[in-house]
Amino acid sequence: MRTKFSSLACVTPLLLGALLAGCTPQIQETPDPTASVTTPKPSRSPKAIFIPGASAKANLPVFEKVLEETGAGKPGQDLNATIAALVEIGFSLESITHTPTISGVGQPADSVSLAIAFDNQCLIGQFSTSWLVTEISAPTLSGCLIGDFKQASLTTP
Repeated sequence: MRTKFSSLACVTPLLLGALLAGCTPQIQETPDPTASVTTPKPSRSPKAIFIPGASAKANLPVFEKVLEETGAGKPGQDLNATIAALVEIGFSLESITHTPTISGVGQPADSVSLAIAFDNQCLIGQFSTSWLVTEISAPTLSGCLIGDFKQASLTTP
């Protein structure tokens, strides 16, 4: 006499557990529609402002901002507009010097350096038609710039 066993009855408990686990539906967590989602907000740097009694380091951001906004490092930059903007926000015209904008052969200079003597230090911006670099340095015996430079004015440089 032959006995029929249910196929399930012949499965060992360990194998049964593995089979059942494989057949268990996966439950995916769905976000709660009522939960609030926070979107990160881009950080904004504080507005750069001129601080008369502060250090050159504290005023570097406003110096950089004026240079960028007046086109330093881009074609068609107007040095007079940059100097006027620096004076307008509070830097002293008498403390601003720059290298010539016209080369010795009568062509536009490859780059221009503009410096402001400030707080016994120098805010220096050097730029061409495609780049801009700023820094703070100690003054030299001749001032903030070395070589051929001019006192800034609000007329054609």
